[in-house]
Amino acid sequence: MEIEFNESEGECFEDIIKLYLKSKELMLYAEEIGDESFLPATEEFRHAFDHLMRVFAFKLGFKSGNDDYAIKNFNPGYRHLYRAAYNLLDFLRIIFKDKVYGELKGFSGKTLVEIFPKYYHEIKPFIEIDVPKEVSKLRSEKDIGKNTQKDLDKYTEIVERFMTYYEEILRIKPSVAAI
Repeated sequence: MEIEFNESEGECFEDIIKLYLKSKELMLYAEEIGDESFLPATEEFRHAFDHLMRVFAFKLGFKSGNDDYAIKNFNPGYRHLYRAAYNLLDFLRIIFKDKVYGELKGFSGKTLVEIFPKYYHEIKPFIEIDVPKEVSKLRSEKDIGKNTQKDLDKYTEIVERFMTYYEEILRIKPSVAAI
Protein backbone atom coordinates (compact mmCIF):
# COMPACT_ATOMS: atom_id res chain seq x y z
CA MET A 1 0.00 0.00 0.00
CA GLU A 2 1.43 3.37 -1.01
CA ILE A 3 0.79 6.65 0.79
CA GLU A 4 0.62 9.77 -1.32
CA PHE A 5 1.00 13.34 -0.15
CA ASN A 6 0.14 16.45 -2.11
CA GLU A 7 2.88 19.07 -2.46
CA SER A 8 1.91 21.01 0.65
CA GLU A 9 1.63 17.84 2.76
CA GLY A 10 4.97 16.63 1.41
CA GLU A 11 6.68 19.87 2.40
CA CYS A 12 5.18 19.70 5.89
CA PHE A 13 6.25 16.10 6.28
CA GLU A 14 9.78 16.93 5.13
CA ASP A 15 10.00 19.76 7.70
CA ILE A 16 8.79 17.41 10.43
CA ILE A 17 11.36 14.78 9.47
CA LYS A 18 14.21 17.32 9.61
CA LEU A 19 13.08 18.66 12.97
CA TYR A 20 12.53 15.14 14.28
CA LEU A 21 16.07 14.10 13.37
CA LYS A 22 17.51 17.16 15.11
CA SER A 23 15.27 16.74 18.16
CA LYS A 24 16.01 13.01 18.39
CA GLU A 25 19.74 13.68 18.33
CA LEU A 26 19.31 16.24 21.13
CA MET A 27 17.18 13.76 23.09
CA LEU A 28 19.75 10.99 22.87
CA TYR A 29 22.60 13.33 23.75
CA ALA A 30 20.66 14.75 26.71
CA GLU A 31 20.02 11.22 27.97
CA GLU A 32 23.73 10.41 27.72
CA ILE A 33 25.01 13.58 29.36
CA GLY A 34 22.18 13.88 31.89
CA ASP A 35 22.01 10.19 32.80
CA GLU A 36 18.23 10.20 32.49
CA SER A 37 15.35 10.85 30.12
CA PHE A 38 13.91 14.33 30.13
CA LEU A 39 10.18 13.85 30.61
CA PRO A 40 8.88 17.16 29.16
CA ALA A 41 10.61 16.46 25.84
CA THR A 42 9.51 12.83 25.87
CA GLU A 43 5.94 13.99 26.32
CA GLU A 44 6.26 16.35 23.33
CA PHE A 45 7.60 13.46 21.22
CA ARG A 46 4.60 11.37 22.25
CA HIS A 47 2.18 14.10 21.21
CA ALA A 48 3.97 14.61 17.88
CA PHE A 49 3.81 10.88 17.21
CA ASP A 50 0.07 10.90 17.92
CA HIS A 51 -0.49 13.60 15.29
CA LEU A 52 1.61 11.73 12.74
CA MET A 53 -0.30 8.52 13.37
CA ARG A 54 -3.54 10.41 12.76
CA VAL A 55 -2.18 11.48 9.37
CA PHE A 56 -1.22 7.92 8.46
CA ALA A 57 -4.54 6.54 9.70
CA PHE A 58 -6.29 9.11 7.49
CA LYS A 59 -4.09 8.43 4.46
CA LEU A 60 -4.58 4.68 4.80
CA GLY A 61 -8.35 4.97 5.17
CA PHE A 62 -8.64 4.04 8.85
CA LYS A 63 -9.84 7.53 9.72
CA SER A 64 -12.03 9.95 7.82
CA GLY A 65 -11.44 13.64 7.37
CA ASN A 66 -11.57 16.47 4.89
CA ASP A 67 -8.88 17.44 2.39
CA ASP A 68 -6.83 19.48 4.87
CA TYR A 69 -6.89 16.84 7.62
CA ALA A 70 -3.23 15.87 7.10
CA ILE A 71 -2.00 19.47 7.23
CA LYS A 72 -4.13 20.14 10.30
CA ASN A 73 -2.25 17.32 12.05
CA PHE A 74 1.20 17.87 10.56
CA ASN A 75 1.28 21.42 11.93
CA PRO A 76 0.66 20.51 15.59
CA GLY A 77 3.07 17.59 15.22
CA TYR A 78 5.75 20.02 14.10
CA ARG A 79 4.95 22.36 17.01
CA HIS A 80 5.37 19.52 19.50
CA LEU A 81 8.78 18.63 18.06
CA TYR A 82 9.77 22.30 18.11
CA ARG A 83 8.89 22.53 21.81
CA ALA A 84 10.75 19.28 22.47
CA ALA A 85 13.88 20.73 20.84
CA TYR A 86 13.68 23.91 22.93
CA ASN A 87 13.04 21.89 26.11
CA LEU A 88 16.06 19.72 25.39
CA LEU A 89 18.28 22.72 24.68
CA ASP A 90 17.17 24.28 27.99
CA PHE A 91 17.92 21.02 29.76
CA LEU A 92 21.36 20.64 28.15
CA ARG A 93 22.29 24.26 28.86
CA ILE A 94 21.51 23.80 32.56
CA ILE A 95 23.37 20.48 32.70
CA PHE A 96 26.47 21.94 31.06
CA LYS A 97 26.47 24.99 33.33
CA ASP A 98 26.32 22.74 36.39
CA LYS A 99 29.00 20.43 34.97
CA VAL A 100 31.38 23.29 34.14
CA TYR A 101 31.09 24.76 37.62
CA GLY A 102 31.21 21.31 39.21
CA GLU A 103 34.43 20.34 37.44
CA LEU A 104 36.19 23.53 38.54
CA LYS A 105 34.85 23.56 42.08
CA GLY A 106 37.63 23.49 44.63
CA PHE A 107 40.28 25.05 42.41
CA SER A 108 41.54 28.47 43.42
CA GLY A 109 41.22 31.42 41.13
CA LYS A 110 45.02 31.64 41.02
CA THR A 111 45.30 28.05 39.83
CA LEU A 112 42.70 28.61 37.14
CA VAL A 113 44.44 31.79 35.94
CA GLU A 114 47.75 29.94 35.65
CA ILE A 115 46.54 26.77 34.00
CA PHE A 116 43.30 27.76 32.32
CA PRO A 117 43.19 31.56 31.78
CA LYS A 118 40.47 31.11 29.18
CA TYR A 119 38.06 30.39 32.02
CA TYR A 120 37.98 33.97 33.34
CA HIS A 121 38.42 35.68 29.98
CA GLU A 122 36.00 33.66 27.90
CA ILE A 123 34.06 30.88 29.62
CA LYS A 124 32.81 32.62 32.75
CA PRO A 125 31.68 35.75 30.83
CA PHE A 126 29.94 33.47 28.33
CA ILE A 127 28.09 31.66 31.12
CA GLU A 128 27.33 34.69 33.30
CA ILE A 129 26.71 37.42 30.69
CA ASP A 130 26.27 36.15 27.14
CA VAL A 131 24.11 33.09 27.71
CA PRO A 132 21.45 34.69 29.93
CA LYS A 133 21.12 37.60 27.50
CA GLU A 134 21.02 35.46 24.33
CA VAL A 135 18.82 32.68 25.70
CA SER A 136 16.28 35.05 27.23
CA LYS A 137 16.10 36.88 23.88
CA LEU A 138 15.65 33.63 21.95
CA ARG A 139 13.05 32.31 24.34
CA SER A 140 11.08 35.57 24.39
CA GLU A 141 11.02 35.65 20.58
CA LYS A 142 10.21 31.94 20.24
CA ASP A 143 7.10 31.75 18.10
CA ILE A 144 6.13 28.56 16.34
CA GLY A 145 3.85 30.61 14.11
CA LYS A 146 6.97 32.09 12.54
CA ASN A 147 8.65 28.68 12.21
CA THR A 148 11.97 30.22 13.23
CA GLN A 149 14.45 27.44 12.52
CA LYS A 150 17.18 30.10 12.62
CA ASP A 151 16.46 30.77 16.32
CA LEU A 152 16.55 27.06 17.09
CA ASP A 153 19.89 26.82 15.27
CA LYS A 154 21.25 29.79 17.28
CA TYR A 155 20.23 28.15 20.55
CA THR A 156 21.85 24.90 19.39
CA GLU A 157 25.08 26.83 18.74
CA ILE A 158 25.00 28.20 22.30
CA VAL A 159 24.59 24.71 23.76
CA GLU A 160 27.31 23.33 21.49
CA ARG A 161 29.66 26.07 22.73
CA PHE A 162 28.85 25.02 26.31
CA MET A 163 29.66 21.45 25.32
CA THR A 164 33.00 22.52 23.82
CA TYR A 165 33.96 24.41 26.98
CA TYR A 166 33.01 21.45 29.13
CA GLU A 167 35.13 19.13 27.00
CA GLU A 168 38.08 21.55 27.22
CA ILE A 169 37.77 21.63 31.00
CA LEU A 170 37.70 17.82 31.16
CA ARG A 171 40.86 17.69 29.04
CA ILE A 172 42.75 20.29 31.05
CA LYS A 173 41.51 19.29 34.51
CA PRO A 174 44.21 16.64 35.08
CA SER A 175 46.92 19.30 34.69
CA VAL A 176 45.04 21.63 37.06
CA ALA A 177 44.69 18.83 39.60
CA ALA A 178 48.45 18.22 39.43
CA ILE A 179 49.20 21.69 40.83
